Amino acid sequence: EANREKYLVSPSQSPAAQTADPAQLEALRYEAVKALQAALDAPGRDAVSIEAAMALGKLRHEPGLGELKKLAASGDTIKVRRAALLAIGLLGSQAAESDLAQVNPKQLDERVAGLVAMGLLPKAQSAATVRHLRSVLDRDSRLIGADNTSKPDEMLARATVVCWALRQHGETDHVRYF
Repeated sequence: EANREKYLVSPSQSPAAQTADPAQLEALRYEAVKALQAALDAPGRDAVSIEAAMALGKLRHEPGLGELKKLAASGDTIKVRRAALLAIGLLGSQAAESDLAQVNPKQLDERVAGLVAMGLLPKAQSAATVRHLRSVLDRDSRLIGADNTSKPDEMLARATVVCWALRQHGETDHVRYF
């Protein structure tokens, strides 16, 4: 009972007493990135690889682009490859953007994830990105509803995602697509 007084007073959380040290934050970020990069290669543990990829993307750790591209191309499962594509979009760098424009996987889920990743880019830094999205939409919109369309569900999925991605990079001339 003699020491109870110190527990009855809330500790101070004033900003002046808890200044952010940039060097310490960078050291912590470095350690986190190292751990995440190690977790990318977690064979048989999809959830770990997926979360590590997404975290690297959210951290916008551009040096991780090579590892994310490798994971997107040859991850253990489609879930891991899809997450790696989305993480590339979250990186938001110009290199990530140009890599996404060249992605052409065989699986529909991965193709759609690549298009979603283009919508996740914070800003379309290249007019080629918007042109690519428009060309996919134009190609699919001509075929949707045609009797000879071999994969209508795939085209509708791509068209829907492309409309969403174009909306994320809002320009006034997108209106004709909606």
